[in-house]
Amino acid sequence: LVLSQLQEDAPYARSVQQICTLSQSALNLSHRIQIFAGQALTEPEPCDPVDFLNAQHEALQKVLFEGQRLQLQIPDACPTIMVDPALLALALHSLVTNAAEALAENTGDITISFGELRPDSDGNVRNFHRLKLSAARYAYFEVRDTGRGMDPETLSNAFDPFFTTKIRAEGMGLPLVLGIAWAHHGGVQLDSHAGKGTSVRLLFPL
Repeated sequence: LVLSQLQEDAPYARSVQQICTLSQSALNLSHRIQIFAGQALTEPEPCDPVDFLNAQHEALQKVLFEGQRLQLQIPDACPTIMVDPALLALALHSLVTNAAEALAENTGDITISFGELRPDSDGNVRNFHRLKLSAARYAYFEVRDTGRGMDPETLSNAFDPFFTTKIRAEGMGLPLVLGIAWAHHGGVQLDSHAGKGTSVRLLFPL
């Protein structure tokens, strides 16, 4: 309100703008922490993965740097899943942003795919950040990049809130994604190797 009443060259206009920007950043961070802590409200609804990814494709491309490519690899027909579309869009945006920043010299490929998997007889999935799974089948959205990947130490801390290897980052990207998965009784599968890129799967029960 104050900013709207100030002219661009008015005294303190820049300071007011900075305060507004910082306040919005703090609000966004607070929202991400709430999601990770399981305090965000979810409104699941039937979602067709093909329609959803096609609808999100243009928005996700805006995250990329020049020279990067975003590809969709989705079957012609996919099972309907129950998911909060706003939270799913937020999770994919976070994953694609991470992938874009990880690509060496800002060039390379990012691929989003959709598939299904079954836990093993003990209810486990390799590299899955939840001990046990209750559903017999899970659908997943996978974001894969050809970037620099993670070393073992970075990988072990990847889901810790506020952990980051970047100079200017809040460290809530993967924790946010994990919180969204948990809110849907799912989880996240992470696979990464230094120099060989990263793959993140966001799992939802079927």
